[in-house]
Amino acid sequence: MLPPLLIQLFSLVVLSGLGLLMMRSHHRTWETGKEREVDPFAQKHFAKRYRRRMQASGMLVLLGGLISGGQFIDGKAHPVFFSVYWVVVLLMTFWLILLAMVDALSIAAYSKVAQGELEKQKRAIEADFQRLKAQQENGHAQTLKLSEETDPNSENE
Repeated sequence: MLPPLLIQLFSLVVLSGLGLLMMRSHHRTWETGKEREVDPFAQKHFAKRYRRRMQASGMLVLLGGLISGGQFIDGKAHPVFFSVYWVVVLLMTFWLILLAMVDALSIAAYSKVAQGELEKQKRAIEADFQRLKAQQENGHAQTLKLSEETDPNSENE
């Protein structure tokens, strides 16, 4: 079994440190992404994603501290407090897992909508291309006819 001090250090440094690094990363991404112009649907999605990820990262920092601090609770002297404390830690852990699952589902849904929009744009561009190609071919065929009719050295005469 691991010594309690090692568990405290691991939970405090690794979990809390990881959470703080993730919060910093999310904030930087949010700040750089705000400069881009995006449609309102995408802006709403990115705002919710930022809020969800910051909450999850903050929970990770908090869980690191709670797991570390829970090592100091004497379960024999205060069994009710000990039980409630660890139930709260478990509930917070489940909430963190739920946030991660919602984030994954949200990304999948947004990606599906974005893919549909890209397909719609692709079809519109292809239709424009076909229309321009047909116009170019029609214009080119008419130019050839006119040049043959006005050319005195034409073979048709």
